[in-house]
Amino acid sequence: MSLSTHPADAMGCRFGLCDLRRTATDVILSPDKMFAAACDTLGRVLLVDSIRGVVVKIFKGYRDAQCSFIQVPDEKKSKHRHGNKVAHFLLIYSPKKGTLEIFSLLQGSKICTFTASKFSRLFNINYGLMGFNSTTSKSRYVCQWTSVLIDNDGQIKEIMVPYHFALAEKNNKRSRDIHLYKKLRHYIKSGDYNEETLLKESYDICTELKTLEIKSQIVDMLISNRNIPANVILKCAKYFVENAADDEGINFRILCDNISHLLELYLFVANKQNGDNDETENSSLKLDEKDMTNLQKLLDLSIDSDSKELPEVHVRFSDKNLAFSTSEFLSAFDFTNVEIVTLKDKVDDGILFKTSEVLLKPYITGELSSFAQLENLFIKAKIDTKNLFCMLVNYWVNRSLHINLNLEKEMNNFLHLCYTLLRTASKEDTVCNYNQVSTFWSKIRETLANSSRPFPALMAAILCKTAAHKINIEKQMEDSSISVEEESMEVLSQESVLWSLLIGKLEDISLLNIIMSTKALAKDAALPKLQHDKIDVSLKYILEKGRGAVSEIVARWLSSSGIDPQLIVLNEMTEKEEENFESEKILDQLNLLKEQFPYSLNSSALLANLAWEYALDWQKEIQDFSKLEAAMKCLGCIQNVQVKQGMYQLLWNTHLKIVNESTCKLINKVGKLPKERLCRQDTGLSDAQITIFLGITSDFLDAFMDVTQTACSPHPLQFENIWENGGQPLVELAAQQKQANYDLLHLHYQLSMVLQMITTFGVKHSKPVNNLFEASVVNVLFTDFARNVEVSWNKSDIKINASRTQFLFKVISASIESITINESGKIYSTQHVTWMAKCLSLARFWNLDVDLFKRYQITKLYTNGFDSLSEELIPSINDRNELGKNLLMVGAKRMSQYLTKSPDFSNNIAALSPALTNYMDTLDDEWCAPCPVEKIAALATYIIQCINEDQIEHRLAQLLLEASVTIGELKS
Repeated sequence: MSLSTHPADAMGCRFGLCDLRRTATDVILSPDKMFAAACDTLGRVLLVDSIRGVVVKIFKGYRDAQCSFIQVPDEKKSKHRHGNKVAHFLLIYSPKKGTLEIFSLLQGSKICTFTASKFSRLFNINYGLMGFNSTTSKSRYVCQWTSVLIDNDGQIKEIMVPYHFALAEKNNKRSRDIHLYKKLRHYIKSGDYNEETLLKESYDICTELKTLEIKSQIVDMLISNRNIPANVILKCAKYFVENAADDEGINFRILCDNISHLLELYLFVANKQNGDNDETENSSLKLDEKDMTNLQKLLDLSIDSDSKELPEVHVRFSDKNLAFSTSEFLSAFDFTNVEIVTLKDKVDDGILFKTSEVLLKPYITGELSSFAQLENLFIKAKIDTKNLFCMLVNYWVNRSLHINLNLEKEMNNFLHLCYTLLRTASKEDTVCNYNQVSTFWSKIRETLANSSRPFPALMAAILCKTAAHKINIEKQMEDSSISVEEESMEVLSQESVLWSLLIGKLEDISLLNIIMSTKALAKDAALPKLQHDKIDVSLKYILEKGRGAVSEIVARWLSSSGIDPQLIVLNEMTEKEEENFESEKILDQLNLLKEQFPYSLNSSALLANLAWEYALDWQKEIQDFSKLEAAMKCLGCIQNVQVKQGMYQLLWNTHLKIVNESTCKLINKVGKLPKERLCRQDTGLSDAQITIFLGITSDFLDAFMDVTQTACSPHPLQFENIWENGGQPLVELAAQQKQANYDLLHLHYQLSMVLQMITTFGVKHSKPVNNLFEASVVNVLFTDFARNVEVSWNKSDIKINASRTQFLFKVISASIESITINESGKIYSTQHVTWMAKCLSLARFWNLDVDLFKRYQITKLYTNGFDSLSEELIPSINDRNELGKNLLMVGAKRMSQYLTKSPDFSNNIAALSPALTNYMDTLDDEWCAPCPVEKIAALATYIIQCINEDQIEHRLAQLLLEASVTIGELKS
């Protein structure tokens, strides 16, 4: 089979560009097929008109260039059959220079240059997946894809160019406006201007703008720049309002109109443009003298302790670094609505305070008194009356209080402002019937209750109540429902009741907040001083926290002073006139608070919360046992037994139980106190710290047992009427705890003592928990103390009793080693006596022979040479015969040791009888403290007195005594 060869068909050349020295590397055709870009080896890019066959433009200096075309449709929608207008741009990527340049295809001018990596790749995408068509187009000359640049780091970047860059600058309004916008922005950014030149430049540019979009951008730029003075923004905004075309957006005109009115108000107040004083109205507004007296007392107390002063705001328009700029003032408002200007929902607290201060401080302090003009400006600015009241209250409660404050004057001015603002509101919002509640005033009361400075909020509440009453009276007078003589009478309405309740609560919280703001100081700090974050005490905070809020806050305050808890109890039990407590300022402050909160601040509630504060702080740093000991000291001073029992149980379950359980498991596993690394790994404490902790735990459980055995009758806890609901207070939770199972509590006390003995003396005992306690008892360890379980102490088997006996023997021996003797021969045995008492206590709990351990103690004391201590304990022994046998071995060992070290051994050994010598040979080689022969004779005398005469040990004791006497005679 053969294939026939067909001759090639010659193609006709439509046009060509002949250059023998030039070699093209790439040819890219535009999406509309009208242009082509050719890259060559001479570093040129040729833009070719493919219709006419001519080179339109040559770009030089682009070696190894990569080209692409972009189509950008016009933003304005067109009804033309071919669709919207389309602009074409040429992209040239130069790897050698590391730049990406964009050119207008028709004009040939460069639009912009971007920096790119030298190892990027520009892709001209003019096709999609074969056979796949996801979009439709009215024209086959419109490209459905775009151009992308792939960086060397793998990022794909899409190149997008706005449509207006393709238009001629002279014939396009939007392009010209953009140029003016950039010009003004650059001028403002340079900072090379004064207020007059900035005003002229800004106004001139605003007059030349044609498009609404750029006008809006100019306004946004002016109001967001903190360096633009208010009069510049005002003049530009007024121009846009006065010269707005009918076809321009209504929202833009509303925006500029609201901004201009706000700035007129701003400039009027900031420039102190005072009009006619309202003297007649000023003299007619008076407050009750009793209210003024009470407030002045609180003010005096507040001035001494006020630690939260907000910085004063000074507005100077000649200074470029404004303390509070016009842009910040405008940023507080939402001025896009037609009928009303409101505060933004989430305006910053600092901005809100400064805005309120700029507008209202001159009228509060009396610098300005033209309330009528202010009222007109408020109405003209269309600011919501609720927001104005919010600003007034915000400034009033957060302003700084100082010693030179004229309280009466500022309160009168505040009242004038209240009345002025109320006249700008509708009567339906501020006036209601006697049995109704105003939503307007409810919002104000909520704001005052939430304030973190309740004393200024108290003043504001009294003044707002007065203003509300006056407005109601005026409304009723207009309706002819009351006469002029009845104006001063207060009608008992739902509103007045709510105001009175709020004022009463704020009085109590004001006193609490003022005292809590002071530093708690105690003359002699008996407990550690805790550090706490400052709490802003407000009525809302107190009500939300519930009935235990006051106790908790005051206890936290007291814990920062380290006050002795016994002083709190004595202060409650002792008359105030006693001299011992007059000088303690912290107790005077506490007594002042007790007048308002008698139930929340009784000693039991305070000490319970104080103990809890120390326990919580110890939990953060469990190595600091001083805080745990402080908590126990506070618990011990609680007078209410029911609360005291519950607090012991809460403290154990919450803070001590977990550490004790992990310590118990660790020691039971190892059989002794492990090394520091293992201790820290399991418990977070070092080996030495575990010993201290177990000692504190033993004392805690001992005190817990004493409290559990104390009889108490339940008494209902009382709280102030300020709370209707809220969280459960600590004292109530403690009082609701079930009675602890004494046997279970006693079991944990025994375990704690065992662990303490092991850690203190380094005693080794295999699995002490399992070998010293019955299996049935081990299963209930670290369960709830309120659990109803039976713990039996009389079912121990012989193996456990033997283990217990050996354990106590080890502890007694180790405790005797703690006895020391100074140079003068004085013996210090306090620690041994303490631990011996604990050993005997455990022996009684475990039903062991107590006399056995006493005999063992005396024997060990003689072995270690503490004869004087032993002689004091001999009368307490019941079975002296057995004691005598034990002491006989000690005496024989002493004699053997004496003979071994004696220089005249042959003569001394002759003084011993064969029977005594044979007995000495049967003894073990256990160490015995050396002693003179006189002490051996004295010990032999005690032995003879203890042992019965019919026993062989009695005869050996006599022989020992005779030998001691003989050796003594030979020695002398």
